[in-house]
Amino acid sequence: MSADVSRWWTCLRCQSAKIGRHQRTALTSPPTPSSRFEALHVDIVGLLEYARRYRYIFTIIDRFTRYPEAIPMEDASSVSCARALLSWVSHFGMCLRITSDRGKQFVSNAWRELFNLLGVHTFTTLAYEPRQNGLAERWHRSMKASLMATLQGDTNWPDALPIVLMGLRASFKPDIGSSAAELVVGEPMRLPGQFFDSYPGSPPAGDFAQHLRRTMARLRPTSTAWH
Repeated sequence: MSADVSRWWTCLRCQSAKIGRHQRTALTSPPTPSSRFEALHVDIVGLLEYARRYRYIFTIIDRFTRYPEAIPMEDASSVSCARALLSWVSHFGMCLRITSDRGKQFVSNAWRELFNLLGVHTFTTLAYEPRQNGLAERWHRSMKASLMATLQGDTNWPDALPIVLMGLRASFKPDIGSSAAELVVGEPMRLPGQFFDSYPGSPPAGDFAQHLRRTMARLRPTSTAWH
């Protein structure tokens, strides 16, 4: 029996025929962060419908708090991505590590030179392995679903994006018993009254205010009855 087992292990024909059963090496992941805004995941949502000259969204997610940011962009160049990231840095400071996929923006010389100058370590995922940047990919699904539900056929997604972001940041996460906004600022986010009660005053005269009210009305939860 031992001889048969030895021959089976050395049979190249059997090994090649059963290659689908071979165990895959576990994917490596960046070190786990120990503080807020230490490690970021970045990505791009692209080829959206043109609205106010924008067609792309640069997304940033803090790995420690899951706090998201989404910045509209006119193009998806490495320079535009760098400018969007510097907008985040102006609010929360410099991070230590950034994880991205292997898009041409994130492997360009301009992108690498920027982080060499800032002293930030960059991690890129393997080809055809989106799971390594799964935090950003999963959040993209939530953001897109919220935008579709909010717009309801409207094409002005840049105006709806801040409201959607506020809702995603303030959403309660049962697994951690908190929201992303609360982990950042230390208390629950104060939401506009339009989310809960009808506005008692007269309708706003400006187009922007009217559009904002319609957007909030779509997000306001409807009353339910228990039977």
